[in-house]
Amino acid sequence: MSILFKEQSVPSFLKNIEAICMDHSEFEMDAKIKNPIGNIRDIHFMYLVVNEYSLDRIIISTEDITERKADENVIFFSQKKIESLISTVYGIVWKCDIKTFYFSFISGKVEKILEYTTKECLASETFWIDHIYPQDQEVTNNYCTLHTNQNLKYDSEYRFVTKNRTIVRLRNIVSIVFDNDKAIGLRGIMIDFTKNKEA
Repeated sequence: MSILFKEQSVPSFLKNIEAICMDHSEFEMDAKIKNPIGNIRDIHFMYLVVNEYSLDRIIISTEDITERKADENVIFFSQKKIESLISTVYGIVWKCDIKTFYFSFISGKVEKILEYTTKECLASETFWIDHIYPQDQEVTNNYCTLHTNQNLKYDSEYRFVTKNRTIVRLRNIVSIVFDNDKAIGLRGIMIDFTKNKEA
């Protein structure tokens, strides 16, 4: 069996054989198979047990998913690399809707800098504007809206109220996300420069 199946796929194959014996009518599995020239391919199996005149027949369909698995692995490791890179940045990386400024993503550094959880930040469509220092809200919102409407990247500085009600000064570096030349979102990084201002 090891000539056909890679060692890690054998337990799943045997488990499916047991399932057939226990009257399971259909199931699926992925396995690594060695082809005639010795290359390893990822194969998706679908088993269907059909009863015909008191005789069971097993129909097996197969699909070569090697390329799809490779693409999934590239995406997975790219995401892990991005997540690792984001975690090393001492700033809040974020992404939001271009019309509502509603966060669709915000990095974990928000908990260290602003003391809110990512879940709290994503729970409200007006979280960002609601927590800007009241005296800075209007001018900041107008400035961001003006540049966004013109599809211009920009920096803005304002005060922000943390969860424990202290005030921090943020620098927000913003760029426009385009898809086929159409602006579809905003992304950027918020940097706490409170100590720099105080100095």
